Amino acid sequence: MKRLNGKIAIITGASRGLGKAIAREFASEGATLILHASKKSSEATAMFREIKTLSPKSRLYYANFLNYHEIAAMTAQIQKDFTHIDILVNNAGIIKRKTVLTMTVDEWDDVTKVNTSATFYMTKLLLPRIIESKTGRIINMSSICGLTGEYGLSGYCTSKAAVIGFTKSLAKEMGKHNITINAICPGFTDTGMANDIQRDFFERSVGTIPLRRAGKKEEVAKLASFLCSADAGYITGQAISINGGLV
Repeated sequence: MKRLNGKIAIITGASRGLGKAIAREFASEGATLILHASKKSSEATAMFREIKTLSPKSRLYYANFLNYHEIAAMTAQIQKDFTHIDILVNNAGIIKRKTVLTMTVDEWDDVTKVNTSATFYMTKLLLPRIIESKTGRIINMSSICGLTGEYGLSGYCTSKAAVIGFTKSLAKEMGKHNITINAICPGFTDTGMANDIQRDFFERSVGTIPLRRAGKKEEVAKLASFLCSADAGYITGQAISINGGLV
């Protein structure tokens, strides 16, 4: 039997990169997907068309994660359209490569709003419905940068470290409801976001990895699938690194 058969899973930031890979993996494992994209685009449309071939009952919703009211409206509509929610993957994120001296206040606010605040908003708004499932799973996408820091990524690293703290605290709160909450901390993974942190920097960094390659987004997706399955029922409150041995 497929490991997510019959589950309903929300994946934010699903139009590309890790979100798209997780959506494809979950659909192949039998889940019905509630997919989020920040706006209508050919990229989001193509992703949704592909997922529908694997999971015909899946739906796509749009919300700008810089705007709490759009998030609230989207989650309200989702709860009208679906009777239960089993899994939430908080994957949406943005990155700005700026030092503290060059980063503007607005840029800092945008990074923390999308990467940290939106994770809190989505979780808070959907948590009552997830509690009803009695076997809920929440995955918060963090980063190796949230564990180690990185030059020129102070805003991104701070936001991802906050996600880890949120994950550990929420796991303590939700244990009594049999809900597991874990953070995944990918290392350098070959996704579209690599272009956002400059290709030359990305390629130099790969040379420091013991396995001598970037991670594959499909590898991260399979970890997420496992953590959302019954096989991972005793794993919670963890920040799990998947980074090719980079320490």
